[in-house]
Amino acid sequence: MSPEDGESWYELHVELESLIVVQPNEGFDEYRDNDLRRYTGPISIVSGEPEQAVEIGEIELWYMDGSRACETDLDIVDVCDSLGQEEYEYAASIFSNGVLDSSIVEEPISDDVLVLHSIAIRPEYRGKGYGLRVTRKIVETLGYRCGAVLLKPAPLQFSAREADKEWMSRMGMSAFSTDRETAIRKLTDYWNVLDLRLTKDPSIYCIAYF
Repeated sequence: MSPEDGESWYELHVELESLIVVQPNEGFDEYRDNDLRRYTGPISIVSGEPEQAVEIGEIELWYMDGSRACETDLDIVDVCDSLGQEEYEYAASIFSNGVLDSSIVEEPISDDVLVLHSIAIRPEYRGKGYGLRVTRKIVETLGYRCGAVLLKPAPLQFSAREADKEWMSRMGMSAFSTDRETAIRKLTDYWNVLDLRLTKDPSIYCIAYF
């Protein structure tokens, strides 16, 4: 059941999960989960009486706890560099000397950063504004205490998930442009409704107002 079936009332639900790994030796825990946390989960439409939920997509968020890293004498860019290339690129795009770059974000309320790493909507639910509505709500809630919110218009048809043929088919990725530059331009135009601001990395943007 969905709004397209004639339902006048519906809600969008996002269920987020996070994995926290506890190492047997505390010495191994220095960079794990403390300063960068990942949240993933499905996006669903809930409607009808009784309520029924239909999964329409999925989302992945990263929370960079730059404030905590700073308080423990760590540079969040170094922390992210130890975790992976994508993590490093996000952090390096907006942090300088362990704090948010003031030339990008003036007087941030904290040095925490919410990263909208990926969001995918199933083909039959696209064009209805669900992705943007979910994004705005996520920013309002999880991004409330953050000094910045980042996103990278990276078409998922060119991501590591390209190898997952079942996922690519289910999410209708064949409907998107096969030209990388065209796909990036279209995705950037889509997200620009959030008033994107350039960072130190030309492929990563900061949401100007949230």
